[in-house]
Amino acid sequence: EQSTTSGPSSIRKEIYLSGGRLHHVASSAREELLGEYLVRRGRITRAQLDSALAELSNHGGRLGDTLVAMRLVDVMDLFRALRDQGRDRVGQLCAWKQGRVAFYRGSEPGAVQFPLDLDLSSAMMSGAIIASDGRPDALLPRAWARLVPGPRAAAANDKRERGTAPSSLQ
Repeated sequence: EQSTTSGPSSIRKEIYLSGGRLHHVASSAREELLGEYLVRRGRITRAQLDSALAELSNHGGRLGDTLVAMRLVDVMDLFRALRDQGRDRVGQLCAWKQGRVAFYRGSEPGAVQFPLDLDLSSAMMSGAIIASDGRPDALLPRAWARLVPGPRAAAANDKRERGTAPSSLQ
């Protein structure tokens, strides 16, 4: 949960992993909603989004279904947008400067219409690019820096903790 500087409201993100892969990401940030994401990416216009929002009740109340039914996006574009949106939500989370995070082992999201099944390394790299204003190499320690293992370093040897993440991420 990240508190905003403009007031008492907060942004909540939920990230669900399955087998070491990104399964689902939810966010309460307005700019991360599907319609806003598609407008920002130039896939639809603001007018098209407004039109689709007005038609939601005619298409089961789901924006993706409405956009496809109105032929504003095709199914493959919608799937790509949902995948990229999940990756970018994690990337934005990596760029938080303050906030709270909690991990719950074994928790499951509610009904997930589109499981992401994404490799975490791409989402984390997206976060590194965002956090470093496009210069992820700036996040690396300086050559003279001494790195020491953190308190959970021993857990890295436990296969249950690592899951099925790729070796580069482990």
